[in-house]
Amino acid sequence: MFIEMKNFGENKKSIAYSLKFRVPDRTLKDGEVNDVMKEIIAELEKSLGAELRK
Repeated sequence: MFIEMKNFGENKKSIAYSLKFRVPDRTLKDGEVNDVMKEIIAELEKSLGAELRK
């Protein structure tokens, strides 16, 4: 197994999250999950100065 380590810059770290979005009575639509993901990313950017890796 080969893991490539990239330099993200000084004082930066790469973090991965696994999230599950569920409601008990139906299947969520892609747009609903995308809207929540946008809110989560915006809050991480605002509160922690996080950047989404592209």
